[in-house]
Amino acid sequence: MVMMRLSVLICCYNQDKYIRQTIDSIIGQVNEDKDEIIICDDASSDSTHLILNEYKNLHPNLLKVIIRPKNLGLINNYYDGITRAVGEYIMVCAGDDYWLENKVKTQIEYMNMNPSCGLCYGAAKKINESGLIIGKLYGKNNNTFETLIKNDHIVAPTMCFRKSVLERYIREVNPLSHTWLMEDYPFILWCSKFSRIDYIDNELAAYRYCITSSCRPTSLYKKIEFIESVKNVKEYFACKCDRCLQSEIISNYIERLLRINNGSEEYKALCKMKIEMNVQNRFYRAIYKARLNNKCIDYILRAVNRVTLLLSHT
Repeated sequence: MVMMRLSVLICCYNQDKYIRQTIDSIIGQVNEDKDEIIICDDASSDSTHLILNEYKNLHPNLLKVIIRPKNLGLINNYYDGITRAVGEYIMVCAGDDYWLENKVKTQIEYMNMNPSCGLCYGAAKKINESGLIIGKLYGKNNNTFETLIKNDHIVAPTMCFRKSVLERYIREVNPLSHTWLMEDYPFILWCSKFSRIDYIDNELAAYRYCITSSCRPTSLYKKIEFIESVKNVKEYFACKCDRCLQSEIISNYIERLLRINNGSEEYKALCKMKIEMNVQNRFYRAIYKARLNNKCIDYILRAVNRVTLLLSHT
């Protein structure tokens, strides 16, 4: 197998409004003789597959287009695509994000000059569904494990990492054996502990904030499920690396649950279902660790008592 310089992975699903901008922003920066673009469409029901085939006909040597006959889901679609990569370096981009000028040149040069760096990233501008800039830039120069396990500020479309680092991560962690709902955050945490992450002080990509994104589910159940998955990822790596972070992880988990509380019976029922009895003591420890206000403490205590009462009668 011939080793290429760069493999780019684009995962998309029902993104015909954005996919042209995504592909165009990448094609203009890569070399058809040295690079490859792998595009995995997860059985879109809109016209995304037609657009992809159009680009495939225009760039048959550069693009490897995979149209799924059946939806695999975010994680399986991602790993099936990324394990096909043959480049020394790998970059990723969702089908609704896009790259800014000179991203490839900047990051490839940096990685070549810093052989001990496993992953580099930069800043991303935050845009809405209409392409308008909203809020502050994503990304900052603080990439220690202790920082990232509290707050992930590394945005996937700004990343560049070595294929060798990804292969080691897959061997050691086997991410498909877990039920995690995100593909990038576990890898970022692992890299921060077992490789080297560097920040490049440039804007490298545009990250589109869409209401229907996988990390911003609309249903209450899905929101709680995603928050719990983030907690599980953090606990997995904290357990392997630093047990003293456990209480902070639970504190963050509680705070995120409190943010989405809408006061409904549905929310209360879902909390009762999701909070396990063996978490109770950690809830109490987290209360003191997080220094929550009295209202939050009262709510948590009531939630714990409700769960304990419910479980005692089952």
